[in-house]
Amino acid sequence: MNNIMIDLETLGTAPGSAILSVGAVEFSDTETGTEFYCVVDLPSCTEVGLNIDPRTVQWWMDQSDMARAVFREKGEPLAKVLGLLAGFFNWEGKHVWANGASFDLPILSAAYDAAKIPTPWAYYNERCYRTLKNLVPRVAYNARKIEPATAHHALDDARAQALNAIWMMQHLRGDERGQDLAKNCA
Repeated sequence: MNNIMIDLETLGTAPGSAILSVGAVEFSDTETGTEFYCVVDLPSCTEVGLNIDPRTVQWWMDQSDMARAVFREKGEPLAKVLGLLAGFFNWEGKHVWANGASFDLPILSAAYDAAKIPTPWAYYNERCYRTLKNLVPRVAYNARKIEPATAHHALDDARAQALNAIWMMQHLRGDERGQDLAKNCA
């Protein structure tokens, strides 16, 4: 598998924001694979200088009970989560995807810097899922889109994004083998 989709749930929208949870899913051109999920202990984020944005906290209060369940889960220290993620996948030559070139990966990279842990992927392997979505005609994307089981759950979002990315890349290549992907991989 040559791709990894990452999704974060955070308490801010800029690099330097505290991280609530990290989800990641390995995927190929046709299927998803190994999955990673960890909840982060918030005090460990602020101890290394990551910030909590009150507007984002307010935004979380407006989300579903299922999405806010992350606040009730026991988190692991930030450095441990980052170390686990770095060691979980073989990052060599993998394309690392996230929803937005200015959100997940920059926030995660800033957390690695704050924890003084090297970022496990090469910057030139970063890919933007949001850009991929915009390459597919909206009507085709909306007709085919796979929704996460729970919106704003890092692993559910990463899994849905990986499944959607597989289909979109197949669609752009004119290869429609992935039409039943949701039934086979979800």
